[in-house]
Amino acid sequence: MKINRLELLDLYDAHQIDGGLPTAVSALCGEEFGIGLLQRYLDSKGRRVKRLPGIPKTGKKSGFRLDGWLLIDDELMQVEVKNWGANAVNGRKYDGDTQKGWNQFLAWWKDPGLRKVLWPMQPPPEHTVIHHAVACIWPVMNPHNLDEPWFAVPVSELPALGFETGFDQLYVFSMSGYLHSLEEEWLDVPMPIMEKRLQRINSIFIHS
Repeated sequence: MKINRLELLDLYDAHQIDGGLPTAVSALCGEEFGIGLLQRYLDSKGRRVKRLPGIPKTGKKSGFRLDGWLLIDDELMQVEVKNWGANAVNGRKYDGDTQKGWNQFLAWWKDPGLRKVLWPMQPPPEHTVIHHAVACIWPVMNPHNLDEPWFAVPVSELPALGFETGFDQLYVFSMSGYLHSLEEEWLDVPMPIMEKRLQRINSIFIHS
């Protein structure tokens, strides 16, 4: 699916008084966009990437759920996506400051909806080990103030989890950081679910 990079950055990185549109877009494309963008990034780095069906669950009747599975060079990753743009960062517009973004991430870490990325999940069929946990998050960030959207952080350097995890590190992917590093206006991003949703919406609504 083709995505207009500049329009998307304007939508999420420019604080708007009416936050309804970013929320609606997030609800429509949601986690598939974050995972698809990460797939595109890793593919550009020569990695072998495949999205697996299903979503990560604890294996119990109730409990946390994450947004998806990625198989990267034969290593299984459980992924959580947060499309938290400028409206979720106290109205701070994009300024390219990766350290500010990381400080915001640490402030968000108290939210169970983000910390759950490190919760032990049940591997999907034909897999026995989950090698890594990945947080795909919108704002530009890097703990070392580098212009690198994909990095790993030792779990020991994060605020307390409040539960036991089997992961030693957390991988983080900055969606905005990656998009700002590109030059193309239009990007091809794998989003098959979104394409079906738009087809259905277009069959219901017609612009007059």
